[in-house]
Amino acid sequence: MYGKVLIPLDGSPEAQRVPGMLEGKLSADAEVIMLTVIPPARSHTVGGQLVDASQEEETERDEALGYCRTVVDRIGGDLTYRCETTVSESVAEGIVEFAKTEDVDLIAMYTHGRKGLAKLIKGNIAADVRKRTTIDVEVFRPAELARV
Repeated sequence: MYGKVLIPLDGSPEAQRVPGMLEGKLSADAEVIMLTVIPPARSHTVGGQLVDASQEEETERDEALGYCRTVVDRIGGDLTYRCETTVSESVAEGIVEFAKTEDVDLIAMYTHGRKGLAKLIKGNIAADVRKRTTIDVEVFRPAELARV
């Protein structure tokens, strides 16, 4: 039984179904952390006005947290959910570093199951997370999530 679980969200409906796959694997007092990794912002100009990187990141964080709260509200249930964001150049690295900091027992995530050229171009974040950590990682594929 897991007591502290990290579920990365990527905006896909499949990632939102991952909590439903954890039934029977979590302790009664488990904490589930829903995480969105956002890229670092860069300062830029829009219409002659400088948009500071920190403003841009704060906006991204607010949007990600709002999205996460919407997902958690739809899930409901008795578990304790927490929404978080982290900033990282690499999604996999952001997930792993956050998981270490929070001392989670399990990283449960969706994989797009890319193959061939798409896998070469976009990579496989779930596989990258597995390579970078000793924390248990459970990966769910589209066919599994379709049943939830």
